[in-house]
Amino acid sequence: MDRSPRSYWYTVAGISFGALMVQLDSSIVTLALPTLQRSFDASLASVQWVSVGYVLTVVALVAPCARLGDGLGRKTLYLYGYAVFTVSSLLCSVAPDLLSLIAFRVLQGTGGAAIAGNAIAMVTENMPKDKLRDGLAVQAAMQSAGLALGPMCGGFLVDAFGWRSIFWVNVPIGLLALGSAFILLPPGPARRRMPRFDWPGTLLLALVAVGLLIGLSGLSGLPLGLAASLALLASPLLTVPAFWHREKNAAAPLIDPPTMRTPQIAIGAFGALVSYLLLIAPTVLVPQILVPLGRSVSETGVILFAMPAGFLVATVASTVWLHAWAGNTTRTAVACVVMLGSLVALATHPIELGWIVPALVALGVGLGVFVPANNAAVMSAATARGTGTAGSLISMFRNVGVAIGVAVVTLTLHIAGHDSRADATDPTGPAHADLLDGARAAWLVLLAFGLVAALITAASAVAARRAASAATR
Repeated sequence: MDRSPRSYWYTVAGISFGALMVQLDSSIVTLALPTLQRSFDASLASVQWVSVGYVLTVVALVAPCARLGDGLGRKTLYLYGYAVFTVSSLLCSVAPDLLSLIAFRVLQGTGGAAIAGNAIAMVTENMPKDKLRDGLAVQAAMQSAGLALGPMCGGFLVDAFGWRSIFWVNVPIGLLALGSAFILLPPGPARRRMPRFDWPGTLLLALVAVGLLIGLSGLSGLPLGLAASLALLASPLLTVPAFWHREKNAAAPLIDPPTMRTPQIAIGAFGALVSYLLLIAPTVLVPQILVPLGRSVSETGVILFAMPAGFLVATVASTVWLHAWAGNTTRTAVACVVMLGSLVALATHPIELGWIVPALVALGVGLGVFVPANNAAVMSAATARGTGTAGSLISMFRNVGVAIGVAVVTLTLHIAGHDSRADATDPTGPAHADLLDGARAAWLVLLAFGLVAALITAASAVAARRAASAATR
């Protein structure tokens, strides 16, 4: 049966509301980490798992949820995802201790995975081809808006009502989203035969990520002991080869090895990891700098808004019109120059507000140009058969980048001796000196990742030229 053009936009509206909510929830939590440290009298290495636990769950389950959507129906699983997300948000808001909060965040990540795993596919399946690009652009813009609004909304909520408010506010929003999705989203096809899924591969991938991140947490202050932390850090040396062997022999691999052997796709996947690492890391680092200097959480949220706001504007501009006159390589190269300049400014003036705000805007703009261009380079290199795999790779790697970004900032601050619970307002005191050293070290580490992004851009350009040359032979 034919559908009116307006009905396609109803689908986009229903999906976009979920994209806004999930991204807002991801960024709203990082601003509350200093408050959680004080509330639970815990180290940053411990409370970071409120954020990392959620992201890791999404990484592990987003592909299974996409496969389950093929069999159960995408709308059905999408609505289940909303329901789980909303209930777990309520549980987070009443968590009695840190361990319970982390457990409820893992449950929340299950709902987030069901939403994220089916969102783009639902837009793709319900939009006509000539409107698909516009539909995906709207969905991406709403994701960026959620990321931008999270720190500012979180700051005001934490200051006014405490950290629990950032979770209970999701309950009415989640109910509204559930109702709008039920009404706006099309019913979809009847249930189909459940597709095969690579559960062993999923488990091995989760072990790779968990081993790496818990090992980093052990070195960042989590009481695991040096031997256990190093053993966990080394565990990917065993689990990565086992995972790759499994994928080469699986009937329905989680990551298609031939697709990953395409240089542009493999390079672009790591570009997604580094770009989202750079996108999330400042949302963890800036509160650790400004709150000890006497800034309120709400003030910090407004200041931090500068980076995701720049990201949102640049993402929309890059998606809508910049691509028409600048190729992917040109856009990523210009973006890297902007990102590196902003990170140099932040590393040389790590706690000066007059430098932090404009540098964060520039960093957001650079990332907002880099991310769509990098995504486009990956998708252009994928064959028609491999577009779904390439898209899921980007989603997976960027979520891994988010988790690593939180862990890297935590580790760097710990090594530098910074503790955000200490008052650093006295410019001659030891806490201020520790804060300055820790902030400078963290920005320098992020600058190193910015250089990695530049190398990835150069490698992608070389791979693209080689692919074009091979195609003309």
